[in-house]
Amino acid sequence: MPNDYINLTFSLSNQSSSLTGLSLIQNSIKFNQFNSYGFISLSSSYNQSYVGKSANLQISISGTNANSYSLSTASFSLNMVANVSYSLSVTLGPNLNPSNVLTSSFTMSCSVAAVGYYQLSTSECSFVGISSVISNVNEFYSYNSNDMCQMQFGVIYFESNGLTKTVNIANLRSNKNYTIWGFCQDFVGNYSSVQNATFSGKDNGGQLMKNQFTFQSNISRTNKERLTCFLTTLLGVEPQRYL
Repeated sequence: MPNDYINLTFSLSNQSSSLTGLSLIQNSIKFNQFNSYGFISLSSSYNQSYVGKSANLQISISGTNANSYSLSTASFSLNMVANVSYSLSVTLGPNLNPSNVLTSSFTMSCSVAAVGYYQLSTSECSFVGISSVISNVNEFYSYNSNDMCQMQFGVIYFESNGLTKTVNIANLRSNKNYTIWGFCQDFVGNYSSVQNATFSGKDNGGQLMKNQFTFQSNISRTNKERLTCFLTTLLGVEPQRYL
């Protein structure tokens, strides 16, 4: 599928802006093989006279492979409503009975339509902060199995109020304690408080791999350490995990 690159541009007519007070803060999204989702931002100074009015948001497509795609709709109607008071919150629930040793899952829900973000790491490590989680998601943070914290980041979309979704996680360590941190961001830009939940990975009951070596005579401690370093580098595991 052609994907390098596609650009969506959004616009509001002058009439729409004057009727509703809406303006576009960000008016385009660029899609490529590294970015498969995006959002735009609008702002409006609240005025009672805007309530009940509508704005027409137009969308156009351009870019190198624009001819390979079509829009199901080229415009949206944005209806202005009175300020609504609501509580933005997040709920996390780990799966305590995973079917596989090195995989698990957890549920996440937002009280309103929102975007949910999460960080997963071994429990001895701390939460990196809201802005860092979002940055790591947007920059496609690369999971590193040798990292002490084994951090993973992700994003989930909640299209309506109170939805609960299940997130599958993999590459867990045997018999290791983990913490999940999660928070929601609504489409106005507000954040919920950060919630966390903990769980323990199952014990795999022993080594995943056994290597047996035979030497003509006893080898020195120095050579044992050299061999261990070579094997941990070759196999991509921590030295303390190689027996």
